[in-house]
Amino acid sequence: MERLVELRARCQRQTNSIVTPMGDEMFYRYQQYLIDEAATTVGALLKRSSSPTSRSTSPAAPSSRESKN
Repeated sequence: MERLVELRARCQRQTNSIVTPMGDEMFYRYQQYLIDEAATTVGALLKRSSSPTSRSTSPAAPSSRESKN
């Protein structure tokens, strides 16, 4: 998780840099978006895995297909 935060900070610096060529700014913003999404997903998974109630299992849903003979 720390590496994602560091990577996002680096993208933020690139986005805000005055030497970033026009057009490349959007690339860095897209990278920030991907990093934010990954961080959110990882955070949710870590939170879920540390929760004691996360180990509950539910029965598989029955198949909606029925064989017709």
